[in-house]
Amino acid sequence: MVWLHADVFVVDGRAFIVYFTHPGRVYDDKGVEKHEDTLEYRRSSLQAAELKLVDGKIVCDRDEYAK
Repeated sequence: MVWLHADVFVVDGRAFIVYFTHPGRVYDDKGVEKHEDTLEYRRSSLQAAELKLVDGKIVCDRDEYAK
């Protein structure tokens, strides 16, 4: 899966990363995108996760709120 259009924003002292994925896109063995004129190819999904500082590293669990 390829992630595109990422951004980080802060709300009330909490940081979040938001990014778009394009799960219907297909890539060849060299990583070159194969363009298709289908609804699945044009579909985008928005994902978000809260960023946290743990042991000096920025980490996130994108499934934290899905549990």
